[in-house]
Amino acid sequence: MSGAADRARSRRRWCGVAAVMVATALPWRVAHPQPSARERQRIERLLRGVEADPRVRFERNGVQVDGHDAARFLRAKWERFGSGVDTAESFIERIGSRSSTTGRAYLVCTSDTRCDEAGAWLRALLVRLDAQAERPSETPGR
Repeated sequence: MSGAADRARSRRRWCGVAAVMVATALPWRVAHPQPSARERQRIERLLRGVEADPRVRFERNGVQVDGHDAARFLRAKWERFGSGVDTAESFIERIGSRSSTTGRAYLVCTSDTRCDEAGAWLRALLVRLDAQAERPSETPGR
C-alpha cells in the first residue's frame, strides 16, 4: 500500500506542477500580444529602410556594421526577444534603441562626423516611411 500511496502522491505533485506551469504561461501569452499585419508591415518597412540606405553604419557596443547587417541583427533580436512588441514604435523602443546586454544606446552613423542615437533616428525614418506609404501612388498618364 505504501508504494501505491507514494505513486499517487507523486502523480498529484506532478499534476500540481503542470497546473502551475500552465497557469503561469497562459497570462504571459495574453499579456504580450503580437503585432497586427499592418504593424508587422511597418516594422518590415523600417528594416528595409535601414538596409536600403548605403550611408548607414549601425553601431552596437562599439562595433559598426552596415545597414544590411544591422537589419539582419535587429530581425534576429526581434525574433528572439520580441514578445510584447506590438507596434513599430514599441519595436524601436524595445529592440532597436539599445543593447539588452549592456544597456548602451545603439548609434546610427550616416557620415564620418554624424551619429545619432538609433531610437531617435529610427523614429524619424519611420515617420518618413509612413508618410511615403500614405501618399496615393501616382497613376501613369495623369
